[in-house]
Amino acid sequence: MQIKVNADGSKATIFVEGKLTVQTAPDLSSALEGIGQEVDDLTIDLAEVEYIASAGLRVLVTADKMMAGRGGSLRLAGPTDEVVDVLEMTGLLDVFEIVR
Repeated sequence: MQIKVNADGSKATIFVEGKLTVQTAPDLSSALEGIGQEVDDLTIDLAEVEYIASAGLRVLVTADKMMAGRGGSLRLAGPTDEVVDVLEMTGLLDVFEIVR
């Protein structure tokens, strides 16, 4: 899995590519921890994520709670159909703001 972070002031985008599994979810978690306290507008770009496991979902939920705690927002950009299916099956599709 590859992760790229673009941060500018209060806005940040994290680009994720590959499979988000129990082995790779800590990498996304580390990227979230590294974005800085000033960020309150976060986009996680999932356009290149081919698979997401429950560990990846936990990190997304944690990111949502982190942004809510800052009075900010989180959006998931461009999730693949496979990721959308998992979000729908787990009841999380309505939790996240999805941008296609």
